[in-house]
Amino acid sequence: MIKVSLSYERDTLIAIDEWLIEMFVKVFDPFGNAFNSSPATNTGIIHPSNSPFPSSVLLIHKKDGTWQFYVDYRALNVVTVSDRFSIPSIDELFDELHGALYFSKLDLLVGYHQIHINTDNECKAAFRTHGDHYEFLVMPFGLTNAPSTFQGLMNDVFQPFVRLATWSSHVTHIRQVLQLLRQSKCVFGQELIGYLGHIILAKGVAVDPGKIQAITYWPLSMTVKGVRSFLGLSRYYRRFIYNYAMVAEPLTDLLKKDSFHWYIQASLAFSNLQILLAPALILQLSDFSKPFTLEIDASKVGIGAVLSQDRHPIAFFSQKLSPHL
Repeated sequence: MIKVSLSYERDTLIAIDEWLIEMFVKVFDPFGNAFNSSPATNTGIIHPSNSPFPSSVLLIHKKDGTWQFYVDYRALNVVTVSDRFSIPSIDELFDELHGALYFSKLDLLVGYHQIHINTDNECKAAFRTHGDHYEFLVMPFGLTNAPSTFQGLMNDVFQPFVRLATWSSHVTHIRQVLQLLRQSKCVFGQELIGYLGHIILAKGVAVDPGKIQAITYWPLSMTVKGVRSFLGLSRYYRRFIYNYAMVAEPLTDLLKKDSFHWYIQASLAFSNLQILLAPALILQLSDFSKPFTLEIDASKVGIGAVLSQDRHPIAFFSQKLSPHL
């Protein structure tokens, strides 16, 4: 994994869109913990503020015993004009990978902090700690438009780099990327690489074995929270499971309003999803120069489909039908 930092000057960095603020936020510090501001102020991340609408601070206790600093921007997000920039889904990213043989992965070091806030809007990102009052000079986590703003910058920076299949072209692109970025840890030129819970290689995409193990050994929890958590993880990999919607139906039905009554079919659905994800299935990458085959199956319960090329599956799709149809 590569830790990199964008090397643009302040006046060339993208500015966060104008925010619409129509209300003041009353502040209450629930923790009363002091925040050591010296490192942040010295590196140009924050500076003292007298903003009339600061957000409150949350300190989250992490598993390693340390504290994670968060600013609660929920009130600000409510009165922020949403950016309609479309962030690509994981499936759209996989569709771009056919023909690639070598992979490199970059993880930006405090990537959000490489984007400066418009000077007129710095006061809106203010926060209050115990006895101190600051505002961000760079884009913090928690803002409603932060993901889309960051994705837009990444698209602009890396748009010139077109994917090529040869090793020499891959090395050339890496050299060009490193001219834009300052790196500290690098993983380059891999024939197999992990990405967002998946394993990517030349012949296709597979589920990360660590995620398969997590699902396989997931304890059976007969609670709404437990079912929702399990479905959230398994649904992320639904393209790997034939007729996922129908298999998971007993579990999804439990989440309907006033419908949580555990029964044997729910236990079977839980076990079946664990079994179906256990095989190391590799889905082929889409080759848009070849024809696709779409096989569809439908019943009164739902609709299922398999998208394939050369008899190799690319993705499984399924949708449960409404009983009112």
